[in-house]
Formats: sequence, structure tokens, C-alpha cells
Amino acid sequence: ALLALLAGVITTIALFADSLPLSVIHVPHVSALWAIGATLVIGWWCAVGDRKNTPVLIATVIMIGWTVIAFLPPRLDSNVALRVDSLDVGNGSCLLVRSGSDSILIDAGSSHFGAGQRTIPRALRALGAGRIDTAIITHANLDHYNALIDAADQIGLHRVLVTANFIDQATADPDGPVAALLEALNGAGIRTETISAGDTILLGAMTAQILSPPEPSPFDEANNNSLVVNFWVYTYTGDRSLLITGDIEHDAMDRLFAQHPDLRADIAEAPHHGSAVTGAGEFLLRINPQVVLQSTGPSRLNDPRLDEARQGRAWLTTASDGAVWASILQDGTIDSGSFIQQDRRSSPTR
Repeated sequence: ALLALLAGVITTIALFADSLPLSVIHVPHVSALWAIGATLVIGWWCAVGDRKNTPVLIATVIMIGWTVIAFLPPRLDSNVALRVDSLDVGNGSCLLVRSGSDSILIDAGSSHFGAGQRTIPRALRALGAGRIDTAIITHANLDHYNALIDAADQIGLHRVLVTANFIDQATADPDGPVAALLEALNGAGIRTETISAGDTILLGAMTAQILSPPEPSPFDEANNNSLVVNFWVYTYTGDRSLLITGDIEHDAMDRLFAQHPDLRADIAEAPHHGSAVTGAGEFLLRINPQVVLQSTGPSRLNDPRLDEARQGRAWLTTASDGAVWASILQDGTIDSGSFIQQDRRSSPTR
């Protein structure tokens, strides 16, 4: 009891200090070389202590310039129109979509302990993502959002986009995890907005169109209420697209094709983590992407029921390839690869 009391006091003090203005300052990720350079210049000033020392002044000006460049918002290479990274979060989903200096996080759920505190923020920093203002939660399954609140402060999150069904889940179960997340987001000053089919999001050179679900939604089950987002970008050889699918199943897929019979994608997220039972194979065959990104644990790795869907396209799975990525280049080429295998696959333009 005494230890619990002392721990409670220490926690209260720490939380109070953390809430004070300027107690936490977010700075961009800088290289080890920059840190060494800055340390040497500061040490030089301490050793010399002469404001008129020309070499020290030159070194200081160089470091100031270097610092300004380092603190500029990160941008993709000029030849990349769009890039999507699927993080290796085990049984879960977390994707980063970028265009120019803009970025958006799609889901942040994981079976790995501490993913929101460590894995996801560190991976995003390693990718050079900078601050991420907006996140999308595709639907109300824990493996798509349980790490978001832990990561939110570290990535600079200000806005979360969800479906009306997500809000309804919180209303129906005020003591449940969805309600807890919304309460935590509100307490952190992060606003929540609802989106549905027909809405549009602008991101850098990209336009994101929400294809599903409509509002009001005809679906009762959370998976079919997953947000389906079509990111498209103009290239020198025509439009290219990335399709985010969440955990949609047969009913949502059927409605999608009824509303968009010519739906196609150059890069696609494997629906429901590549679940053959819920129609992922047939869906991917129909939209015919050049690259498929499958975020899953070992249970859905190399399912033979998806062999036909795998043929003729690059298929990258986090369970075997680690973090995976795909890019749409300005010339229309589709590139993809993984961080474990360090390979780079180029898909021909259509």
C-alpha cells in the first residue's frame, strides 16, 4: 500500500510537469552526423570563448544553416508522386501515405505490446515522415486503432477521421474501447471528424476519394463498414491510384462494384489482411493491382487459396517481408520493395 501511494504521488507530479506549457517540445529527427557537428561546435565555443574567432564563427554559421535545413518539413524525392508504407505491426494494420511534404496515417493497430509508444513512432521517424497532422481509422476493430492514442502525441496528431458507425459503436458501448479512444482523443485536444462515401481529402498532389461506406450505412457489421479510400495522383503517363480497403468483406465488395463497376487500382491493400474466406482473392483479381501490400501475422502468410490472385503482380507481406512499401513515380512507374529483403521491384506502366 505504501509503495502504491508513493507511485501515485510520483505519477501525479510527472503528469503535472508534462502538462505545463513548453514542457515537451517536438523537434525533427536529425542525423547522428548533425548531432556530432553541433556538439563539436558547442564544445569549440566553450573552449575558445572568443566571439571574434573567425573559424568558430564560420563553423557556427554552417551549423545554423544545417539546422534550418534539418528542421524543414521532410519531402519525398521529386520523382515520387505517391508513396505508401505498410509497417510491420504483426496482426494489425498501420499504413503511411505521403505526397510531397504531406502525409496521412491510415490505421494504427497492432498485436505487439508497446507499438504505439515505441514501434510506430520510431518507424515513422526512420521513414522521415515528420509530423503527421491527420489519421484515418478505417473501422472499429482494435487491431486497426489500439496503438493510435499512444502514438498521437509523438507524431503531432491533430485530427482523426472516422465513420459514423465508429461513433455509433462508442454510443452503444460507452464503457468499451472505441468510447475510451474517443474520450482520450478529446482529452488530448485531437478533434474527431466523420467521413463517408462521396467525401474528398486533398493531400499534396493527391486526391483521396471516399468510396465506402455511405451514410447512412446499409451494413451492420464493423468490417463491412470499413472506410475504402481511393488515392489517385496524376503522372506524366496518366492517373495512377492506391486503394485502401480496411477489412471489407463480400457485402461491401459487392456494393463497391455495383457503384463503381470499373474500379481498378495500381497499388492495393489486401482486404481484411488477405483473408481468402472473406473474398480478398476475388476482389484483388477484379481490381487488378500491380502491387499488393498485405499486413498480417503468420496465420495468413502464403495462403494457397490466394495463389491465383498473386500471379502476375508484386505481393508483399509484412509477416515475411517486414515493413513494405510501394511508390508511384512521376513517370507512371510503380516501384515496390521491403526493408528486410532490400529488393526493389519495378512494375511496368499499364
